[in-house]
Amino acid sequence: MVLQFCGSKKSLASGVPMAGVLFATSQVGAIILPLMFFHQIQLMVCAVLARRYADQQFSAVTSQAA
Repeated sequence: MVLQFCGSKKSLASGVPMAGVLFATSQVGAIILPLMFFHQIQLMVCAVLARRYADQQFSAVTSQAA
């Protein structure tokens, strides 16, 4: 589960410096924009998954207590 949440978040942190090295300064913004959208989508999906996992855990705990 750690890899699911933490391993996929490296796209923006590693992509921006690499884009700065690989592409001309005037092109970096246009290249990074899709990466920024992808990063936001990753965060939103992980928020949904975290809520789903928390609900499953809560259901399991309450069913064991009953």
